[in-house]
Amino acid sequence: MVQYRTSVKEVESKNIINSNAWVQTALNIAVQKNVSSIDLDYLKTKLPDIRKMTKQNPEVFLPELNRIFENSGVAFVILPNLKNCGINGAVKWIGKDRILLAVNDRSKYADQFWFTLFHEIKHVFQRKKGHMIVTPIGDNGITNNLDLDRLEKEADQFAQNHLINPADYKAFIKENDFSRRAVLEFSEGIQIHPGVVVGRLQREKYLDYRHLNDLKIQYHFD
Repeated sequence: MVQYRTSVKEVESKNIINSNAWVQTALNIAVQKNVSSIDLDYLKTKLPDIRKMTKQNPEVFLPELNRIFENSGVAFVILPNLKNCGINGAVKWIGKDRILLAVNDRSKYADQFWFTLFHEIKHVFQRKKGHMIVTPIGDNGITNNLDLDRLEKEADQFAQNHLINPADYKAFIKENDFSRRAVLEFSEGIQIHPGVVVGRLQREKYLDYRHLNDLKIQYHFD
């Protein structure tokens, strides 16, 4: 199911075995879920509601998030990380009536969870029926007969833009003030958890990874 470039020296048999085991487990769980017929228009209308969940705790947002996905025809699966599997998430159409959307809990940080979730939602909207889209952790050799680089860039952009409006982010960056006060005021103004803003600033080198980490929270899924 998960294809690797044989030219990548770091790829070992355990990577291939564990990645396929992770994906197969997600598929096994997905086919047992009771979901409605696919309705991606409904899912699009619920994106603002999903974004608001960044300010809630998992015990609050998970039941509603699952309900939205079920009504959209999406079998949503959160799986524990499997060492050496090298996968952040996966999307696959299962027959004509449901879609698997699986995410890895490898990173406990909430900002990573929400970025990955919106990233995978974009893969759902890309409608690549008959294909499994696997989101790798870095360039670990996972490949696909699709234009995976383009699909991944589109998904990254989608996640960024839905979590933080590009115009709002550009205006904030222009101020060049990344203090605690500024980050808290900005996140409150756009109604998103401050940890999401901190994570974005750290990834884009506006903040050191040691700064404002106390504004980032971690999730622990049962």
